[in-house]
Amino acid sequence: MTAQAQRVAAVLAARDPENLRPWLAHMAAALASEPVLDRETVDDLVARGRPRWGVRSEEDATAYVVFWTDLTQRYQDPRIAAAYSDVLHLLGGPKRACEALGIFVEAVHREPSLFIEYAGDFSELANRCGPAAALDFELAKIAYYARRVDDGAMDLEELQDAVHEVLAHHGQDPGVRTRLFEIARRSFGGATT
Repeated sequence: MTAQAQRVAAVLAARDPENLRPWLAHMAAALASEPVLDRETVDDLVARGRPRWGVRSEEDATAYVVFWTDLTQRYQDPRIAAAYSDVLHLLGGPKRACEALGIFVEAVHREPSLFIEYAGDFSELANRCGPAAALDFELAKIAYYARRVDDGAMDLEELQDAVHEVLAHHGQDPGVRTRLFEIARRSFGGATT
């Protein structure tokens, strides 16, 4: 474990459900001196720094959302952004659900492997947020499938079937083909950011 991961793990271990806001403030202070987060640290933050089953008060919900908003803006890491989308979806209320979906989709386009970790939280929401959001979600899924094809974990035919399905449902959208070609270029061209 890296020294950074050890420092952050110690603060994560001190989580007190009765005093979440001071704990989140302590976590923010501990991260303030870290210009970059290593993979172990991010993985631990994502695993233990989010609420899993809600919170006790609206103030705690707001504190979590603020903490993850700041973390996402500061580090620009797609794994942190995906975790933030989950926090926002869980605690931000119905008015912020579609915003959470947008953050998730953007994170997946930056790191397609994140799709499978959070897609279940957003699959039904995508249609409720409207046709543009539903298309964005489907294109995030295509990006994930393309990554799986690149990794040899999925057959190209399965990806092609998924693309045909997207075209069948969203083919009237004037930008859908351009966006699909961009996903293919990024995937098969080797770029991930």
